[in-house]
Amino acid sequence: SGDIEIEDGVGILSGLNPSSTILLTYNYMGISYAQELYINGVHSVDPTTSLLKKTYVINLLSINEFRNAAALVAKVFKGNSVDIIKTIFENTMAGELVVHDRAMTQGKYIAPNISPKKAIDNILSNAYDNNQSSFYLFQQLVSTMQTHLASLSGMINSPALHTIKSGVITGEDAQVKLGQVGTPKNIIIHSDAENAQWKIANGIYGKKINILDISNSTMATVKYGNYTNAQSTLGFVRNDMYNDHSKPLFNSGDYTELAVAKSGKAVMYDTRITAYECHPIPSIGVGDKVNLIVPKNVVGAGVDRKYSGEYIINTIMHVIDDGDYLQTIELI
Repeated sequence: SGDIEIEDGVGILSGLNPSSTILLTYNYMGISYAQELYINGVHSVDPTTSLLKKTYVINLLSINEFRNAAALVAKVFKGNSVDIIKTIFENTMAGELVVHDRAMTQGKYIAPNISPKKAIDNILSNAYDNNQSSFYLFQQLVSTMQTHLASLSGMINSPALHTIKSGVITGEDAQVKLGQVGTPKNIIIHSDAENAQWKIANGIYGKKINILDISNSTMATVKYGNYTNAQSTLGFVRNDMYNDHSKPLFNSGDYTELAVAKSGKAVMYDTRITAYECHPIPSIGVGDKVNLIVPKNVVGAGVDRKYSGEYIINTIMHVIDDGDYLQTIELI
């Protein structure tokens, strides 16, 4: 999504049609980028700065957002979680879904006349890979018209191809455009293990699960994580209640794996850092892994080991203004 500010001196935007599309194109370091976006209306018109011109701020949305608003899914699906998500996406949204990792979860899912995005979100919230890692669906501006599905462990295990380094740009670097790539104006650490006590109490950092199985008259206790004082009891589980031998997506009995996956999802945001107004990194996208280098406050003391390291890109804001191009990158 995004906004585009346009100065109109001939009245061409007076009859703006909300169902129209805009093709956004730009070039950076010899690479061309293009993304088609739907007009979602105007949220600001300034007619006062000039007698002959008006300034419009137009809100733009992904084509997938538009298609999601215009579609409903009412169908029964069966198979691997990833395959079901891919089927729903490609039948209702724009383009191909690029799948990077496979899921362990599988079974039946009933989409009860809901939007494609809600159906996909329902499956995503209960899907995990063989590392008990949750899945994420995201778009990248650099890969035009493509949406990606990847697990957290898949993103973590990928190589870090870029570096974001805070500090003063040397005269030598300033002469070479590539020497400035990935250098932000400033870095803000928004959270560092924030709400830790609440997370301990809610079993995010660990839990003890008591599983009651009525079909076998057994009780089992499973622990995971560092803090097991948070307890959860699952009662009256019947593993034989499905006569077609198909594991349902939302009631598979893999309680511990799902609990670990959801804990990992919550812990992702323990440390959240934003690098503001970076000199753009070509071909970078959401879901990519980067190295962050934060120096210590003492000159010449080296790298701050607490905050420096590998991060996943959660959000990129691309700002293009009068030919200047900057990226604000949120890391988790």
